[in-house]
Amino acid sequence: MPLPSSILILGGTGQLGLPLLTSLATHPSRPSSLHLTTTIRPQPSSPHPPPFPQSLSHLTPHSKISLLPLDLPSTPLPTLTSTFRTNAYDLIISCTGMTFPSGTQTKIARAALDAGIPKYIPWQFGLDYDKVGRGSGQDLFDEQVAVRELLRGQRQGLKRGEGEGRGTEWMIVSTGVFMEFLFWEGWGVVEAQKKKSEQKGKGEDGEDGDGDRDGKGGYVVRALGNWDHRVTATGVEDIGRCVAGMVYDEDLEWNQVLFIAGDTLGFKELADVVERETGRDVKRELWDEEYLRKELEKEPGDGLRKYRVVFGSGKEGVSWEREGTWSEGKGLKLMGVEEWVRRNLKRV
Repeated sequence: MPLPSSILILGGTGQLGLPLLTSLATHPSRPSSLHLTTTIRPQPSSPHPPPFPQSLSHLTPHSKISLLPLDLPSTPLPTLTSTFRTNAYDLIISCTGMTFPSGTQTKIARAALDAGIPKYIPWQFGLDYDKVGRGSGQDLFDEQVAVRELLRGQRQGLKRGEGEGRGTEWMIVSTGVFMEFLFWEGWGVVEAQKKKSEQKGKGEDGEDGDGDRDGKGGYVVRALGNWDHRVTATGVEDIGRCVAGMVYDEDLEWNQVLFIAGDTLGFKELADVVERETGRDVKRELWDEEYLRKELEKEPGDGLRKYRVVFGSGKEGVSWEREGTWSEGKGLKLMGVEEWVRRNLKRV
């Protein structure tokens, strides 16, 4: 299958979009004729084109990278479809959307299909939403299921003779949570304690502990639902590298879900790794399913609390083993939790 000559990255300056754009721009298999475009937020009431973002300065030696001012949540479907069609992109990759209003991801997918974009990679860099299914408690996940149904339904319709042309080929890349998200303190699973904590909580064994016995500062590691629950995580740099490899693989079959994994482990193992690799005290705290649901009842619209309930419920689809993944099959070495901790968390 021929490689694309024009790729649009939605959100190419964001947490995932930037490493993906970098990998696409610098990959050894990048076609010399390839033109890359990334969306950026429009400057309000400005007649001038937006300046080249500083975050992309490392890519200035690489030509054929342009900017498209576009506000995805507020742009109506017909306008978005026209924008995609007019620019005649061969491939659109969506790398943004976690904070977008409900319905935005469906609108983007619909626009890609209506515009006749040859290939589309939706913003599905996360869980196995086929297994998570509807009704998980996280409405964003329900929309991810709907996007999959939309893409598959379009292909099935073409097979039945419905519609015209070749349709849009799609690829979904399931990555698990971002490694950076797993250790983000706002997520609540791993939290640094910079001084001797005054908060008391029950540890893994039910006893109180502060995670900072020597006063040097320790960590709290919290299990969601159960200490044996497992989670898959992949770093954004590795995701960008893998997706670029997929895009530039002429033999890759599209219209499928591909899995990658930096690491898969249980919360107990996560706590052990943090303690071992930092040399600091780790307080182990269990947030069981009852606690997580009560916390969500206090703030039913809180997206992070909804996320925690999904992971705490032990649902299928939040983890898979590295064996059998696309990345493992290609022999790629992705960063695991142990290496991430060594690089990013403070040691004694």
